[in-house]
Amino acid sequence: MRRSETRIVGPPEGTRWSLPLARTTRLGVATLGALVPDRPVPLFASLEVTRRCPGRCAYCAAPQRGKVEELPTQEWIAILDDLARSGCLAVSFTGGEPLVRDDLGALLDHGRRLGLRVFLNTSGFGLPEREAWIRLADRVTVSLDGVREVQDRLRGAGAFDRSMEVIETCRRHRVPVQCNAVISRTAISRLPEFLDLLGRIGLPVQFQPAYDELLRSADATNPEAPEAEALHQAAVQVRRARRLGLAVQNDPEDLDLWAGIRPDNVPRCLGGRWFVRVTHRGHLEVCGIRPDPSPPGIRARDGIRQGMARILDRPNPCRRCPSASRAAFNRLVSGAPGPLGRRAWAYLRKITRIP
Repeated sequence: MRRSETRIVGPPEGTRWSLPLARTTRLGVATLGALVPDRPVPLFASLEVTRRCPGRCAYCAAPQRGKVEELPTQEWIAILDDLARSGCLAVSFTGGEPLVRDDLGALLDHGRRLGLRVFLNTSGFGLPEREAWIRLADRVTVSLDGVREVQDRLRGAGAFDRSMEVIETCRRHRVPVQCNAVISRTAISRLPEFLDLLGRIGLPVQFQPAYDELLRSADATNPEAPEAEALHQAAVQVRRARRLGLAVQNDPEDLDLWAGIRPDNVPRCLGGRWFVRVTHRGHLEVCGIRPDPSPPGIRARDGIRQGMARILDRPNPCRRCPSASRAAFNRLVSGAPGPLGRRAWAYLRKITRIP
């Protein structure tokens, strides 16, 4: 029997939002350390623990590369240790599909024991066998680009049901869950239906415009990259849905950019200063998206902060970040009053339970 798109009715009560005292203290110490001029501090790190993925997404080249090398467990443990010593607050486990790693549960658990907030990005491969690992995450981001027909066309047959299973699993275990939705040519065609679905199931969403090149590809053109005018119209629809109450995680400033409003309101990139990416081979980068300014061959094993300092030594040519999550981070840590105020209010609501 095919799963209903309206089966999920909303987030559970009592979701785990409270921050332990140790994490709050860590936040204060790391923030003070990050304010020291010219001192790189990896407040956030994206960990690409694998390039392996059973999926066949239309805008990603990862499955086309065949077998690739990746770091063993102990090297990732050492990287997590170094990040914690260097002032890191949160890490995101990404791929590929992180759940294909047999040691992912151990890595998530180790990150938590170090006092890091651990986030997991997944498309749901490996469930329900690895359901227990979901419970170790502080937040799960599931890949969901549209209604059933759109999701299965872009990500392969069964992709919609897998994403729904991730959402159900998270809510059953009271793990905060949101979705990352790629705005592509195919997805735009049925965006209003998708916005309605997200509202009905009460799922927070961060939209990400499809990149011009295939993800995990050096230079292959992405056939799903939207035209500028289509992206403008999609942004207008998302802005309207946000005003009507949809939990859109994108900053309004970035939605304005996509809609062609205030094109000069672009934050500078702080990659290498306050965030970093670690590849499946253990190299440090800013983002892995062209034009990533990182010098080649910087190894995490030689020291996270030392490697970040080498990144900062090279001029950064980026003037507009194509990554929605990194753009949001740049706005927040650069002190933009809008993002700072919204997040301060959201944090106050969480710790005081203001509705």
